[in-house]
Amino acid sequence: IIIDAPEMEEELFKRNDSLRCYYCKRSRLAYLKNYLGNLSATLLDGSHVDDLKEDRPGMKALKECGVFSPLLETGWDRSLIASQCRAYDLPFTERPTESCLATRIKTGQQLDPELLERLDILEEACLTLGISLVRARYNNGEIRLEVKREEMVLAFEKREGIAKVAHDMGFKTIALDLHGYGG
Repeated sequence: IIIDAPEMEEELFKRNDSLRCYYCKRSRLAYLKNYLGNLSATLLDGSHVDDLKEDRPGMKALKECGVFSPLLETGWDRSLIASQCRAYDLPFTERPTESCLATRIKTGQQLDPELLERLDILEEACLTLGISLVRARYNNGEIRLEVKREEMVLAFEKREGIAKVAHDMGFKTIALDLHGYGG
């Protein structure tokens, strides 16, 4: 079952402050609980120990909504999850976890679904050009691309294609972050 999430209807989420993730998670969970109705279903999520290493405001919403996080509760981290998936021949990816597109827009700038879609298209275009990891960070009309340090030369070589897509998406200024991907 795929359910369209309602967070873009949530004004607190769209204002994009430091609690953006909390408002999003709370909105999604309330919507999901309503959708499930009286099924007496237990909501589970895939949070794990490594998630505690970062500021994750959405974790508060999980607790408030009674969501059970079995991997976190049993002390599993990403490496243990990966090894268990391999042991049981389950699919698992070694690439970095995907982050929410809302993280691409500087905190304090209003979230806009159309802008998020354009950023997604730009990132996907970079992936098709052979760049394995890219984040298109938006700040007041400017794009800053973060790629792995070892792929900076590739990104520079592909700059014409990237610039064309960025221009087609309405972005006028695009830069390559010389520090590389920062997580």
